[in-house]
Formats: sequence, structure tokens, C-alpha cells
Amino acid sequence: MAPVDDDILEFKFHWLNENGQATTMFRKKGRFDREILTLEDAEIPVAAIVQSIVRDNRMVLAVFTGDGENPVATMLIQP
Repeated sequence: MAPVDDDILEFKFHWLNENGQATTMFRKKGRFDREILTLEDAEIPVAAIVQSIVRDNRMVLAVFTGDGENPVATMLIQP
């Protein structure tokens, strides 16, 4: 994770499937500015984050999507 300035954090992440496995080999780019979490092209308001787990240098987030079939998306964020 690389700090850009005091309020912006840039990082790399993997999208995870329902089994918790990364869906691609290559990491995606993300950014957090304290109000919006940007993951690739998706912008997620902080209020939509329903759970976060940190272990070692990795973070797993569960985000409310509002999709009827898949209401929560999970992703892995790592340095």
C-alpha cells in the first residue's frame, strides 16, 4: 500500500470468488480517500462496507452490493 497524500491511500487487490479464491492472477488497482473506496472501476461508499478482517499484511472486505442474487461481494487487499 502506498500513501499518495494524507487523505488518499492507493493499493492493489484481488477479487475473490464464493470460495475465497482470487478470480485472476494479476492484482487490480484500488484507492481509498476516506469517503469512497475505488476498486478498479467500481466506486463504493464507506457506508456499504459491512465487514473487514485484517490478517498479517492482508485485508478482506465484505461490501453490500444491493444485488438480489449476490448481495455481498468479497475482495482481498494486499500490498
